[in-house]
Amino acid sequence: MPTLVREYGPYRQFDIVGTVDQETFLKVKKNALVSGFSIDEKGRIVGTLNTVSYMKVSPPHIDKINRPKKVKSEEDDDEEEDDDTDSELKKEHFKNMTQTQDWLIARTIYATITVKGRIGIDTISDDESELIV
Repeated sequence: MPTLVREYGPYRQFDIVGTVDQETFLKVKKNALVSGFSIDEKGRIVGTLNTVSYMKVSPPHIDKINRPKKVKSEEDDDEEEDDDTDSELKKEHFKNMTQTQDWLIARTIYATITVKGRIGIDTISDDESELIV
């Protein structure tokens, strides 16, 4: 994180977006196994999931300091109007925070999750058996 602060400055918002984009993953990690699972004749299971995540950093105009705050006016006794203005500010801030197409991709993270196990059938009696994972 210190390098992100040096590169993009303090008080920047960030978001991590994860995908299961096989094509992008395999362009970078050419020798990786394709996402999927297999079971061999001895009941061994191997499952692989390749993920690509992007750490996105907000543009400079969206930061901690610009978060909308409720403003109360001593002269204005109409609280309903203040609530409407406050609500509009919150909606605008929410839109800026969730519409991340203008955000910069600071880092790309490639990860593989592999699960291994074994499956078998245990015969309890002639009419009954159990699946063991």
